[in-house]
Amino acid sequence: MPKGVYKHKPLSETHKPDCPCVVCKHIRGEEYHHSEKTKRKIGKGSEGRIPWNKDKVGVYFKDTIEKMSEAEKGKTKEEMGHKPNCPCYSCKMARGELVSKNNPNYGGGDNIKGDKNPMKRPELAAKHSECLKELWQTPEYVKNQMKARGVRPNKVELKFNKFLQKFLPSEYKYVGDGEFILAGKCPDFVNVNGQKKIIELYGDYWHRGQTGKDRINLFKQYGYQTLIIWEKELEDKKSLKDKVLQFNNI
Repeated sequence: MPKGVYKHKPLSETHKPDCPCVVCKHIRGEEYHHSEKTKRKIGKGSEGRIPWNKDKVGVYFKDTIEKMSEAEKGKTKEEMGHKPNCPCYSCKMARGELVSKNNPNYGGGDNIKGDKNPMKRPELAAKHSECLKELWQTPEYVKNQMKARGVRPNKVELKFNKFLQKFLPSEYKYVGDGEFILAGKCPDFVNVNGQKKIIELYGDYWHRGQTGKDRINLFKQYGYQTLIIWEKELEDKKSLKDKVLQFNNI
């Protein structure tokens, strides 16, 4: 059939009211099945193909599951690297912090919606929040999170980094990808030339309504001086240069 014959034409012009094709049957809400001829074509086209889930249980091969089971056999959770307050799903289930299939309110684990959601229980939500706060105070956890999320400098950060390397070469380094963690926070730029100084680059949209005083006071507890630079300040290079150089020479 020539290309574009049916282009922009309604079905009424190309199909009869009682057209038996699959499309028209679907539109009319009728049940439709492949003809025996079509079934044979599909079957012939699938010959020799290996199903993606052949010999698999879920997403794992059976032998993989057996190896995993054998490796964990006889080991306690502590021996497998789980801490007493481990936040993983299986540990929470073991401690009774999540609903289980033995619970009449069970409805799908963490994805329970409505009033049956365990996270709507204030005491559990508070415990979960505290657990996450503790994890985010661990540099290794934060680094892994940053790596897993593929964090890298955005356009504004790249622009500011280029500015820093021009006027203060080898003084500051971008560490917003999780390379440097302080008090559970991930600064944007840190001095690598002997000074305990941090520069935070605040986006006009993402940091609107903030002043940066919380970061300044937090990092000050660890002996670091902090300079807050706003995205809009990058437009005036002269003022930006004066501000950054003055901070660096303090």
